[in-house]
Amino acid sequence: MTVAGAEEATTGTSTKRRSRARWIAGFVLVAVAALVVVLAMRPAADSETPASPLVGRPAPEVRGTALDGRSVDLAAMRGRWVVVNFFATWGVPCRQEHPELKAYTEAHTGPQSPAVIAIAYDENDIASARSFFAQNGGSWPVVPDAGGHAAVDYGVRGLPESYVVDPAGNIAAHVTGKVTAAAIEAITGNAP
Repeated sequence: MTVAGAEEATTGTSTKRRSRARWIAGFVLVAVAALVVVLAMRPAADSETPASPLVGRPAPEVRGTALDGRSVDLAAMRGRWVVVNFFATWGVPCRQEHPELKAYTEAHTGPQSPAVIAIAYDENDIASARSFFAQNGGSWPVVPDAGGHAAVDYGVRGLPESYVVDPAGNIAAHVTGKVTAAAIEAITGNAP
């Protein structure tokens, strides 16, 4: 091979490398741009009403005996708004939202008024739930989630989580994190 032939071979290899590098850089640029678009269109992580596949669908069954002995059946509450709230007494946000739920229930006391049902997420924490309600008040029923079936049916991923059920028995909204009385009022349109 002559020196000129070696230079042409090196130049050809160099051109192929640059061409390949351009293709790779172009692919990476397109992939990054697609990722940016996907992330930009996604709801914020701290959004209070993330998309839930249950919104607009019939609410899963909630039935059981509350800590105070009364029978609870979500289906029997049709005709009124109901907040189904998943909580645990060991959760700081759950403790922080309690006064909001208390204020909401105190503002709505009639027989067809909106209601709250609390689902005690940790069935091993029932004694703490009783003690918590005795100390902090709250007249709504607290139903233990035996076996975690209600949490699975509702797709609970973290505590607290609340589902607002409309009078027809469909889930109108899903709220993650601390719920406020004002947020519930905005969803239901049931100001006191």
